[in-house]
Amino acid sequence: MPTAASMSTDLYGMATLDACRQILGRLEPFSEKLGPEATLEDIAKAAFMERIDLSAHGFYAVDTKRCGFDWFKEKPDDFPDDEPENSWKGNPVRNSHVYQFPLGCVIARFLISCSSSIISPKALL
Repeated sequence: MPTAASMSTDLYGMATLDACRQILGRLEPFSEKLGPEATLEDIAKAAFMERIDLSAHGFYAVDTKRCGFDWFKEKPDDFPDDEPENSWKGNPVRNSHVYQFPLGCVIARFLISCSSSIISPKALL
């Protein structure tokens, strides 16, 4: 997916980091209990046997001050009709028709092999 100014990296990367931190937070008590010699497989199995959720929903929203989008700005009377809808609310690059409005959703599913540490993307269907 093409992106502009790394906004997708901010959105998806930080949402992924949020999900990872949630899972690590759930695994931490088991890691401490099992000690430094425990493998990820040992820790994950112990958590699973205690019915701990090993999936997470990460979320991140870019601060509107950073992306330059004003949700409440009214359309100026002299704004051209051939410009994209709501583009007057953004902060375009000066002398350019580049507008950036970060909205998106990503769903990712991975299989992590605890014995080999290989991460494989899995089909959602």
